[in-house]
Amino acid sequence: MDILIIEDEILYADQLEMLVDKLGYSVLASLNESSSVLNLLKEKLPDLILMDIHIKGIYDGIELTEKIHANYEIPVIFITSLKDEFTFKRASRTDAVNFIIKPFQELQLQRAIELALRKKILSGEAQKENDFKDAIEQSFFVRQNQNLDKVVVTNILYIEADANYSIIHLKDKKYVLKMSLSELSRRFIHQNFLMTHRSFLVNQEKIDSVNLQESTLIVGGHTVPLSRRNKVAVLEAINYFRE
Repeated sequence: MDILIIEDEILYADQLEMLVDKLGYSVLASLNESSSVLNLLKEKLPDLILMDIHIKGIYDGIELTEKIHANYEIPVIFITSLKDEFTFKRASRTDAVNFIIKPFQELQLQRAIELALRKKILSGEAQKENDFKDAIEQSFFVRQNQNLDKVVVTNILYIEADANYSIIHLKDKKYVLKMSLSELSRRFIHQNFLMTHRSFLVNQEKIDSVNLQESTLIVGGHTVPLSRRNKVAVLEAINYFRE
């Protein structure tokens, strides 16, 4: 983990460097002027910034943080001797993760750094998990004899339950998947898929018409049942306007 220190007081800059080293992190650089910070960020990004508010250059620490956050997602901890309400309100608008007043206790800063970096790690892991889920939900592979066929989720017309199996119906073919419909519904229910019957999960975008008298749907030329229990939810989902 690389930490960037932005501090114009040599005493505090040295103290911060020693603390970062003590915690087992690396000091990417220790700077005291806003333009040099922006130039550095074009080359390499830190995992965390310790930011003094009163620094040299055309921007103070708050303005510099706003510039940074406009282009990069880097957590910032403000460390300042300024205690006035106006400064605090300005700083709070930058989404900084913490605001520490000088002189600070080492333990206070240590915990602020550890919490900020932990939050960054967890946020990154959550994003990776979401990206993985998105990739799965966009498409998946189904075994067909000795081949693995790719199934694009948006191409599915509907899925039909068959005991502990599910039959995936596409326009010109179907696949049998060894997975229950209830399990599949948890994966697809938020992707424009609707339960029209306890045994049918339908792609909302593929519904061609609804026969209210017979309680059926036409989905890609196929007739699918519409149960009384699911009827209201389905009609609301497809934007049915009652006369």
